[in-house]
Amino acid sequence: MTKRAHKVMLPRFGKYLEYLRKSKNLKQSQVIYKSKKIKDGCKISSSNLSRYEAGKTGDPSLPLLKTFSIIYDEPLENIIKVLMKEKYGVDIEYEKLNQSYIKESESIYIFQLEEINEMIKRLNSNGLFMLKAVLKGLTTQKEFLTD
Repeated sequence: MTKRAHKVMLPRFGKYLEYLRKSKNLKQSQVIYKSKKIKDGCKISSSNLSRYEAGKTGDPSLPLLKTFSIIYDEPLENIIKVLMKEKYGVDIEYEKLNQSYIKESESIYIFQLEEINEMIKRLNSNGLFMLKAVLKGLTTQKEFLTD
């Protein structure tokens, strides 16, 4: 495993995670407990949850983001949107998507090509992975979470 030269600090993302937890009236211990009960989810430790909420998250993995999504009952795309905005300065405007395209049986492929090209220019390899996960086809949150 390669060590990173510098730590990535994401204070807004951390505050967002803390907000989600508190808005669900959950204690950190309850989040930790719930993370252990999620099939194929990430087990979250007390120290890690504290670091995530303090914004000292480094690069949260997609399985971790899925775990937060399930525990906080928050759409995965919202969590990814907040992360992408802070880490890469990319604002994925889900609220501008035509809601008629978002159905159980349809994928989300309605980004403009120009917007995608602009995003790609501003992302590093980790950001491309996250963007690929979003564009790959959030057919439904439930289907995506079972990947």
